[in-house]
Amino acid sequence: MLKTISGRISLLFLAATLIPVFFFGAFLAGERYRYLEQELLDKRQAEARHLANVTSSYLDKLSVELEMVATLFSRQGMADAEKFLLFKTLQTHHPVFSELGSLDKNGRQFRVQRGIDTPPDPSLFYDYETLERVESQQDIVASIINTGGELPQLQIACPVFFLNRQFINGAILARIDLDELDRQIHDHAANVNVEATTFLPGGKKISRTTLTLPSSFKLSHFDDVLPDGKAFIIDKRIIAMVPIRFQNLEFIMTVGSNLDGLEKPWRRSLLNFITLFLVILSAILVTGRFFVERLFTGPLKTLTRVAGKIRDGNLDQQVELDGQNEFSELATAFNSMTTALLQSRNSLLEESRQRKDAETSSREAMVAAQQANEAKSIFLANMSHEIRTPINGIMGLTSILLDGSNKDKQSYRLKLIKRSTKRLLSIINVILNFSKIEAGESSLELTCFDPREIIEDALELIQIEIEGKDIQLSSHVDDDIPENLMADAGKIHQVVLNLLSNGIKNTDTGKVKVSLSVASGTRTTMTLCFRISDTGHGVSEKLSKTIFEPFSQGVTKNGNGNGGAGLGLAICSKLARLLGGEIWFENNEDGGSSFYFSCRCEKICKKESEGAENSGETADGAKLAGMTVFIAEDEFINQHMLLSYLKEFGAETVISENGSDLLAELEKKRPDVILMDIQMPVMDGLEATEKIRQLEKEQGLRRIPIIALTAHATVEFERKCFSSGVDHYLTKPLDLSLLPDILLKQTGKTGDPASQAG
Repeated sequence: MLKTISGRISLLFLAATLIPVFFFGAFLAGERYRYLEQELLDKRQAEARHLANVTSSYLDKLSVELEMVATLFSRQGMADAEKFLLFKTLQTHHPVFSELGSLDKNGRQFRVQRGIDTPPDPSLFYDYETLERVESQQDIVASIINTGGELPQLQIACPVFFLNRQFINGAILARIDLDELDRQIHDHAANVNVEATTFLPGGKKISRTTLTLPSSFKLSHFDDVLPDGKAFIIDKRIIAMVPIRFQNLEFIMTVGSNLDGLEKPWRRSLLNFITLFLVILSAILVTGRFFVERLFTGPLKTLTRVAGKIRDGNLDQQVELDGQNEFSELATAFNSMTTALLQSRNSLLEESRQRKDAETSSREAMVAAQQANEAKSIFLANMSHEIRTPINGIMGLTSILLDGSNKDKQSYRLKLIKRSTKRLLSIINVILNFSKIEAGESSLELTCFDPREIIEDALELIQIEIEGKDIQLSSHVDDDIPENLMADAGKIHQVVLNLLSNGIKNTDTGKVKVSLSVASGTRTTMTLCFRISDTGHGVSEKLSKTIFEPFSQGVTKNGNGNGGAGLGLAICSKLARLLGGEIWFENNEDGGSSFYFSCRCEKICKKESEGAENSGETADGAKLAGMTVFIAEDEFINQHMLLSYLKEFGAETVISENGSDLLAELEKKRPDVILMDIQMPVMDGLEATEKIRQLEKEQGLRRIPIIALTAHATVEFERKCFSSGVDHYLTKPLDLSLLPDILLKQTGKTGDPASQAG
């Protein structure tokens, strides 16, 4: 191994120069070999095609001459002696004809064989098969005969027509020895110095040629790849094949040669390359010393350049020199100087990289959380639609039943059903707003309420959960609690109901009690404090840290789980903060636990009476007399509910199951108002509304008020409805008691039957 700098530079210079030249030369030699190979294949293919064309042309020429003889036979009669002279002349001109003859319709045949110079005696025999083939084709018929013998023969039958080609009167027969034809083929092949032979498609030779195919070559395997010919290299031989098509027959012309014509020019190219390579090597050896002398100072320049970069603060530069010389010693000094600084910088870079990775992970987690939140919002919206639709029918039918004269226990139970559906709707609204609460976008819906009614309703609804348990429910409300306060009663009710359900789940036997007191107050506001206590198992110390977190299921002190999805207390915690209060719990000394939550309420509140609330339900039956209402609704229960309710107020109604049917009804009659369901088959409510507004604009018609009915309770969907042209927006379940006044307001009518009639 060379140790001096100059020696290593020389070795590197030679390797860097000669190795690419060597591989490039090898590449050129391979490309040259492939080029010569393809050139030789193309040449052999061209030779095979030429021989095939010569053979095909020769056979066509024989056919033309046979047609001329047939034409001569058809125009004039000839004696046997004349036929003999004509056929012998044709045999002399074309020695390939081993036998010529004529055949008439009666089966009389006249034959002349090669080598016999005297006319034969006429003979009678039957050759109807040839006649039938000629008559059926009315053209030259070619076939291979004597296929079982050593050499096949080619037979050509040419029809003889009578009376201007109106019918066939006989045929001219010619038999050709294919070995004679093959001899002429070889005369042409000798001009290009190749071996040639002709095969039938099945692989049988049709001549006595000496050319044989390689053992690995099966002619029958290539029947389907020879539409125009092809060349192959098999067993170090080149085989070119071209089909010869004559009439309805096909032969295969085969030309063969060895690879001498390929390797000789390639060896010359390789020899030229080696010569060129040696010339380049000599030039490198001559000029290498000069470059080595010039590159001797390279290491010193490298050290100088690295020193300048280190001076500028680029500490990742290292000088790598092998051997024991002055340059390597200087490089070692430079490397030792920069090692400590480089380690410090790498440590700082690693810390920066870790910080960036943490930021990237945080961004990815945020994106994943946003996607999960979007998926949750879509699920909640779908759940809203599926739940609100049946609740709408339940509430509407219950309202209709309550309008009857039955005021016994059945009426009381129906009121409980209606109250339960309202509470269920309130719960659904709270769940649908859960994502808004998490994002800080949820708002309060302030209403006047009585805190005592909230507790009573919650206790009534929770009764079903204590069936089979020995649990006593009770409540206590301080006397200083007003009857009328203003806050979001639905959210307060949800918290009370969730805490009651939580207490019952943790209590097998004992008591569950709801207490309400005043925590603090001002002249206009009051903070209420609800306490839900139970005599159950209490809350374990481990669970106490995560009890208000989402998806955290309660586990009691004795290790028993209380079931559920783990969202109840998390919702209560978020709702308590939204209501301006807080939530906490304590384990009771005598067992069980107590959950507290506070909420801020306003004292100034004017609550409507029960009679005023239900005034629409007890209104006069003729309140909507004379009003025509078109209803577009696909749900049967909702159709029946609206139809029954509006008829009690004297309205005339027309039902359509989709927007398309509604448009058809509008062509017959124009109503005072339209109740339009949004989600319908065939044509939905939004599309139907847009078409109605477009027709009104084009035809100058009166604008019909359209009230949208939908189970999609979102602000975005409400805006979409108004942009399509609706005049009012109602969400399902509907409060039917308000519907008559809404219809009167939208149509501008007073509700007076006399005015309706006018």
